[in-house]
Amino acid sequence: MAKRKTEGYKPTLDECKAWRDALEGQWGSGHGGGLSTRQREEERLYFQHFPLMAAKDDPSDRPVRVGSAPADVDSAIDALVPNDILIRCKPARDKKKYVRQAELLIRGARSLVNLWRQDMDVLRNIATDQCLRSVGCARVLFEDELWEMPPTLDDDEDEESLDEWEVEHRGSVPIVLEWRNAKYVRFKLDRRGRPLVVVETYPTTVLEAKLSYSHLPLAMEHL
Repeated sequence: MAKRKTEGYKPTLDECKAWRDALEGQWGSGHGGGLSTRQREEERLYFQHFPLMAAKDDPSDRPVRVGSAPADVDSAIDALVPNDILIRCKPARDKKKYVRQAELLIRGARSLVNLWRQDMDVLRNIATDQCLRSVGCARVLFEDELWEMPPTLDDDEDEESLDEWEVEHRGSVPIVLEWRNAKYVRFKLDRRGRPLVVVETYPTTVLEAKLSYSHLPLAMEHL
């Protein structure tokens, strides 16, 4: 039997659906209903999605949490999420000028990281999934739309244009860290613990899907 070449192999849509159905069956079965069922039960316990006895004339409509389960999860999340991210910058030379420059770069980078985590902390979302759903999922990718290729140098005169390009793109970071909802991600590892296949299934609309995958021609064929 011929062995399929896996390097650069792109699965078909039918193969993706087959992996999705197989992983949904594996994650949803087992003792106690599988991981999917346990995730729902843990969410139900944490968010207190069950009726509680209340006073007859109680005007409060706020949810009441009972027991220590929610507090235990919150404490575990706080313990996992780093308050600060260590950033290092080695001075270019052993001189006071370059040491000062490295310190300013470290402060600037820490400010950018704190600003990035201000609205939605990706690291806290991952830790929340680890504590609440037993699995935390994220992906790191290179976003082509955030990066342009530098101009090619044909002669010495083009060095100025290359310098201008470097100054313009000095703050561009094409590496993206995305948090993915653990309720919709299913994966399988090989015997060495390396990812074999990752499938993500979540509800969306056709309009949102077209906007998200407009840069992928093969995906647009199925929308």
